[in-house]
Amino acid sequence: MTFNLPPLKYAYPKYSFNYGVIDGYTGDSKSAWEERDGDIVKGEYLVVEADGTIRIVSNLTDINIFDNCLP
Repeated sequence: MTFNLPPLKYAYPKYSFNYGVIDGYTGDSKSAWEERDGDIVKGEYLVVEADGTIRIVSNLTDINIFDNCLP
């Protein structure tokens, strides 16, 4: 017995989001954004440390590479 199934169809992956928090009571301050278009995903995350320094992590990912950029 032979089954002829149609090929699977996938939706094209595309999205974006961002958020941020600034809490004067706890001192928590951070933000992030990310966007995807096909196999490419890029984004950035930012946090203010307890001593006031700012840490930023930028990301670029595609199907062949991953690059995590720290300052």
